[in-house]
Formats: sequence, structure tokens, C-alpha cells
Amino acid sequence: MVLWLAAKNRLLTNAERSRRHVAVSSACELYGDDETTLHVFRDFPSAKEVWQGYFQLIENWNTLFAITVWCMWRWRNERIFKHQFPAIAARLMEIRRSSTGYTNAAAAFSSFGAVRHLV
Repeated sequence: MVLWLAAKNRLLTNAERSRRHVAVSSACELYGDDETTLHVFRDFPSAKEVWQGYFQLIENWNTLFAITVWCMWRWRNERIFKHQFPAIAARLMEIRRSSTGYTNAAAAFSSFGAVRHLV
């Protein structure tokens, strides 16, 4: 769902919330730039660190990309609404565990024909 909303530029970033008159400001609370979808997933300093940390480890780009985008969106919401700031190392480890877990589960179930690899 997050990928679809991001592709349609409909994630409720501060820029989108401001456009819908739900938020007063479109600015990123930490850096002051417009908080657009690209800012959240590409331009935000923590997002850059996450992507740079994974360029060397890419095995299944589609799965890794989808999981990374989902995690970044969740972390953005935790930062804004719960004031939580997980360390980059912890973020990278979470993505790695999630990606490995998904890949292992998909492989296990595919032998039964029960799950198609959707990503």
C-alpha cells in the first residue's frame, strides 16, 4: 500500500497534508525542507544513509526496495508521532531481517505453490 501511495504521490507527508489543508506547514520538522515523498524516501539524511548502506548488499532489489520503503515510512511516522529516532545501524538491521524473513518465507511456501512472489 505504501508503494502504491508513494507512486501516486498520495502519502500523507507534510507537503500533502498541507495541500489538503490538514497541516499548517509542508516543512520537514527536522530540516525545514518541504516534506515530499522524495524527501522522505530519498533526500532526508537518514534515508540517504539507509540507501547507501544497502547498495553493496542488494540481492533481490524488488523485495529490498519494497521493504525499505515500508520501513522508512513507518520510521517517519514514529519520528513525527512518537518522537522516536532509531539509529541507522538498527534501521539497516531491521531491513535486513525483514528482507531475509520475507525471502525465506516466500521460498518455503513457493514449494507448496501457496504463495506467489508478489514483489
